[in-house]
Amino acid sequence: MALLYILSLGVATAQEATIDLSSKKQTIRGFGGMNHPVWIGDLTESQIKTAYGNGNGQLGFSILRCWISDNSSQWSREVATAKKVQEMGGIVFATAWNPPSSMCENVSRNGRTEKRLKPSSYGDYVQHLNGFNNHLKENGVGLYAICFANEPDYGHEWTWYSKEEVYNFTKNYAGQLRINNTKVISAESFSYQKSYYDGILNDASAAANIDILGTHFYASDANTSNSFFQYSLADQKLGEKERWMTEHYTSSDATNDGSPRANVWPEALDVAYEIHRALAVGNFNAYVWWYIRRHYGPILEDGSVSKRGWLMANYSKFVRPGFVRVDMPDNPTYNVYTSAYEKDGKIVIVAVNRSTVEKTFTINIPNCEVKTWERYVTSGTKNLQKESNITPDNTTSFVITLEPQSATTFTGDSSDNPDDQPANDAPDLSSMFSGVSLTKGPKGLDDHNTLISHRFGADPYAMVYNDEVYVYMTNDQQQFDNTNGDTNGYGEINTINCISSKDMVNWTDHGSMNIAGRNNSAGVAKWASCSWAPSAMHAKVNGKDKFFLYFANNGSGIGVVTSDTPFGPWVDPLGKELISRNTPNCGNVTWLFDPAVLMDDDGKAYLYFGGGVPDGKQADPGTARVVQLGSDYISIVGTPTTINPPYLFEDAGANKIGGKYIYSYCSNWNCVGNPMNNAEICYMTSDAPLGPFTYSGMVFKNHSAFFKNSGGNNHHAIFEFKGEYYIAYHALVLQNAMGLPDKGYRSTNIDKIPVNVATGKISQATGTLAGVPQICSHTPFVRTQGETMAWQGGINTRFGGDGMLLTSIDKGDWIGLSQVDFGSGASRFTACVSSNKTGAIKICLDEPDGEVVGYLEVPNTNGQLVEVSSKMLKTIKGEHHLFFVFTGGFELDYWVFDGSNANCTISATTISMGDSISIKATASMEAEIDHIDMFANDSLLVHKYIAPYNWSFKPLETGDYTIKIVAYDKNGNVASDSTNLFVCAAQAPYSQNKIPGIIEAEEFDFGCEGFSYHDSDPQNEEGELRDDVSVDITVGNNGYAIGYTMEGEWMNYTVDVAETATYELTATVASGIENSAFQLYVDGEKAGSEIIVPQTGTDVWDVYKEVKCDEIDLKAGKHILRIEITSPYCNIDKLSFKSKSGTTGIIENGAMADLSGKCDAFTPLGVYVKSFEIENGDVSLIQDQLNEGIYLLRFENGKGLLIQVRKR
Repeated sequence: MALLYILSLGVATAQEATIDLSSKKQTIRGFGGMNHPVWIGDLTESQIKTAYGNGNGQLGFSILRCWISDNSSQWSREVATAKKVQEMGGIVFATAWNPPSSMCENVSRNGRTEKRLKPSSYGDYVQHLNGFNNHLKENGVGLYAICFANEPDYGHEWTWYSKEEVYNFTKNYAGQLRINNTKVISAESFSYQKSYYDGILNDASAAANIDILGTHFYASDANTSNSFFQYSLADQKLGEKERWMTEHYTSSDATNDGSPRANVWPEALDVAYEIHRALAVGNFNAYVWWYIRRHYGPILEDGSVSKRGWLMANYSKFVRPGFVRVDMPDNPTYNVYTSAYEKDGKIVIVAVNRSTVEKTFTINIPNCEVKTWERYVTSGTKNLQKESNITPDNTTSFVITLEPQSATTFTGDSSDNPDDQPANDAPDLSSMFSGVSLTKGPKGLDDHNTLISHRFGADPYAMVYNDEVYVYMTNDQQQFDNTNGDTNGYGEINTINCISSKDMVNWTDHGSMNIAGRNNSAGVAKWASCSWAPSAMHAKVNGKDKFFLYFANNGSGIGVVTSDTPFGPWVDPLGKELISRNTPNCGNVTWLFDPAVLMDDDGKAYLYFGGGVPDGKQADPGTARVVQLGSDYISIVGTPTTINPPYLFEDAGANKIGGKYIYSYCSNWNCVGNPMNNAEICYMTSDAPLGPFTYSGMVFKNHSAFFKNSGGNNHHAIFEFKGEYYIAYHALVLQNAMGLPDKGYRSTNIDKIPVNVATGKISQATGTLAGVPQICSHTPFVRTQGETMAWQGGINTRFGGDGMLLTSIDKGDWIGLSQVDFGSGASRFTACVSSNKTGAIKICLDEPDGEVVGYLEVPNTNGQLVEVSSKMLKTIKGEHHLFFVFTGGFELDYWVFDGSNANCTISATTISMGDSISIKATASMEAEIDHIDMFANDSLLVHKYIAPYNWSFKPLETGDYTIKIVAYDKNGNVASDSTNLFVCAAQAPYSQNKIPGIIEAEEFDFGCEGFSYHDSDPQNEEGELRDDVSVDITVGNNGYAIGYTMEGEWMNYTVDVAETATYELTATVASGIENSAFQLYVDGEKAGSEIIVPQTGTDVWDVYKEVKCDEIDLKAGKHILRIEITSPYCNIDKLSFKSKSGTTGIIENGAMADLSGKCDAFTPLGVYVKSFEIENGDVSLIQDQLNEGIYLLRFENGKGLLIQVRKR
């Protein structure tokens, strides 16, 4: 009977299965397998195409797993296939089986000797793994993800880790593997032992160091229960992190007849069943087989596809990366297993029938129309065979029949994707550039040095903040301008330059910041005459970002200014030097200048400074100092300590690398070639921030060794950015390029410097004009400041607009940006400009006189900054250098391009402060979407890697916002879209509107249009009061009134009702016509009937009368009262509410001592008069504030008092 009952139940429930497209699950990253050229030989080019192509006879894999050998000499063997897979659009991740033997030790476990990573070698192991990552990068392979431990719970011939060791390494070291934008995979358990992950997931700091939970499925087969695949803690804790099945094979034994194991049927069907359970039961994002080519793998030794391969293809060819699993019954009938996936209207259903009989049922997809379903079947006799299409009568459902022991994939498309490229009606302004010659620029297009070419800047210091490099410089340009280019004596310099870059080539100018104020009224440090050789630091102070800028007041002291941003405005917190000649152990320092600040790992900071060569002490000047800064970073702790750099001249640098403290400096002009030559950058090392320091070598020759006609002092900063080390230094490159005589005007360059991060050893860097390579493309779909550039000819910048403006623009002037990635297309250009005459921008690619792709006409804006837009002559695609050539004098604030195949929608275009909006992003691109970035006014909100691409945004300030999305696909294409949002002030009471009492009509709530009021005209017609709102307020009836009313307009009032009661209502109104009217609402519900306003004058609105209205029942407490105009042209002065009972809700009279605190005064008829604060029951003090009469006082504690006021 039980068996019959189950079969009956199966029949009853097998009739249909419903897909809920709105119920989104995980995003699928893809499918793939392992290549192991060291163990079994590399894949051939043909086999790679079979595995990673998606044409006929190909599997559509998208993930390659490779091996990290413990022997670095084997690493090169992984490159060829990885590179080809990446070129085909796949991603590559790598797993380590063993650390190098020198890092391991033997331990006994369960009677067996196992290898174990020595805890003391954890740091070295990180460097080993990062070395593999860098090796792949240097050979053209970007590693998507990396795992430090293959099967830590298995051991045997590879390394065994205890749960605690996996946890400790993950928490303390795994995050260091995120170089080159590589994600971190957890240790990959042999058999999905949840206990190896529990500790990590329950510790937020440990979990933060993994991006993907990886595991293997060994110890499972088709008979394993679903609980093996499920992991509730991961469901709770992983958030948007992914789960990958990174290795398994279902069986590998040889067959009796020698045929490939992978073709045994129906055993092969277990692969499709396992993939189903990984995705639909376990919520995995990726499924990766063991060996791709093997007799039991998806590709056989002869290169043909096996049954197991075709069954994987039922998923991998159709459920492409970026598809999202949606809700569908995973086991709709006995032995049938289904799952559904969706992306951009494309729907994929995979059904696995393990039964020996056909199965027929209906699939419903509400709110979705699919006209045709394609289907592909793999069975004992078919290999992903395309069967006839299904064309259902009802486009929201269809009937399927599954062959016995088969896997079937159904694909349908509910989307329409018309080509929505805009019509090309772009302007051709070529005539405006007729005869215009390009201004000569001081930098070659192959050169990234000097960093900026429109302003001199020296003594560079680099600070990394929020994935951006900020470079601070002594403003040599100020000396040049103030002395008409005479020899640079530095004495006129009281400003500091600041520039920044996210890609190391395109630099944004943040201007020349006024620091020293003795000879500069705008300078913040009024005690200082000069500001030289800056050094900057970021710190969290009381939970907020704070920036500290240390500078030299010529050679007599060191000051500090602070700001909430990297580029000011700055304040002087001390009003004097931080370091002066009165500072202990500093009175004998020749030059108190050249500060360098170092923030240590424990939050303590140290300041290094000093220089100069006392007579007779050339080899050991002894004028360098270091001191710990206080926890406020604007004071010092203890006495500065002496550092003794050999042959010191000036220039302090401070770093911590490989656990070593690095002090670097410029040598003096008395060197004898041993250990360094004149004016070279040298360094010393120590195990402690305060020393003692040991001389360790020379790292950068004088810049005269690299650049012709360049010499003089050497000043530098060494810094790390995105896994690479750089040296910033000054030279005379710009002065020479401008053809100026040698007057000592310096400009800043950056080149790479070789650093061993494990030991702290620094090797020599070389100065070049080429500079450093760009580390990422520039995105044109996010607002870019006009003062951002890699090259320029003829322009300058000034403060104004959105921070800075591009100015001094003449005919033929231009700017250029390097490696701008337009992805799959940009079709419109927008710029914010200011002009007093017409002008134009010509947009060119690759060179200043390169291909013209568009123009923008600049109108006469009467000197106001306005946005103007134009369509491009052609859609710009791919990566190019971008150049703007100008004609006509104007100023440029910012610019942005828009793509044509992305869509940004928001849930509301106007919200009140404190509310949130939902942002929804979609994009249709050439390749699968990798991720979408979302911005509010160019501030990044989130990187979204998982569809749906939705985000909730709660603005922190009122005002206008541009909400922008930028989508990136797997091929690097980019698309964007934006929309506007206005955030108004939150609704709040304008006055204390109490009932009983008088509500003045003009005292509606604070807020904005659509929230606190609605007016059909944006102008306040007479503007007699509250000119910041559009409600029309006029003078009337010895005060103010609401006038010029139109049907549908309304005002909200926050009112405080004293007691639940019936209230009499009188409205004071005026109208010059008949039949004006308005309606009251309380908390959205009508209150009384429509109030008809009589004609109180003939075509005049200054005769006011009282109109008695319906009685209204109100409940005690706060409410929103709304006046809504139902018929136009009535003026409303006020509403008077009087309790029908004539009481004010006094509960009882109490002793005078109880009558203290806040109270409200009412007339005997219940009309509110005024509020007071009473102390110790003394009401006499309020009598002077009331007219003669009898008043009822109501206190917050419910007590009441009747008083009479008489005047003498």
